[in-house]
Amino acid sequence: MHDDLSREVIERNLIDIGFHHQQVDCLLEYYDDGDNNNIYQHLRKQRSQLLEDVHKEQRKIDYLDYLVYALKKAEKKF
Repeated sequence: MHDDLSREVIERNLIDIGFHHQQVDCLLEYYDDGDNNNIYQHLRKQRSQLLEDVHKEQRKIDYLDYLVYALKKAEKKF
């Protein structure tokens, strides 16, 4: 089995990563069965989703920064 990680640590990490409880239960079943391939597949998918979310939020920050810049530039004209 996985001596270096306890089931509780993995469960806490999966929740912190953003998996729902039903997904956590499924992943812990894979863990108990030693089915790392399915675990890795789900982790890669979650990582991809999180990265996509980061990029969406970064675009919002970029739009916000541009709006502040444009408002300050327009303000200086008056």
